[in-house]
Amino acid sequence: MWLLDDGVLTVNPQPEPAIDFHLAGAPVALLLLFWNRLSAQRALLSGQLVGWGRRPMLGLKLRSLMRNP
Repeated sequence: MWLLDDGVLTVNPQPEPAIDFHLAGAPVALLLLFWNRLSAQRALLSGQLVGWGRRPMLGLKLRSLMRNP
């Protein structure tokens, strides 16, 4: 599980309930999304990614919070 809090990303191997947003998807789609090769809107509309939670629109902002390595 990835937790993004105030710009700090932490990885926790023990899943916890998502507070605002949960994202699930195909591994290739997630990799392409995080490397800015696929837009979140396109992946969501094609069914490669699924987002849910109290604030699902946060999924569209996720890519802007990451930098390519």
